[in-house]
Amino acid sequence: MSSIVNVILNNDYTLLIELEHGNKILFNMQRIIKTMLYSSLKDIERFKNIKVEDKIILCQPVY
Repeated sequence: MSSIVNVILNNDYTLLIELEHGNKILFNMQRIIKTMLYSSLKDIERFKNIKVEDKIILCQPVY
């Protein structure tokens, strides 16, 4: 299994995930952000501030 080396957050709610052996995955989150769990990411600035660590999407809490 390859490890994630970099994640690029795009303005169209996609993540370009770069893996250690040069493979890349384009992960489309457009449908996922319509769910309650990820609905706070509809704000593109908030989306662009998420972090991916060990296959987990992390974002700052909403105040």
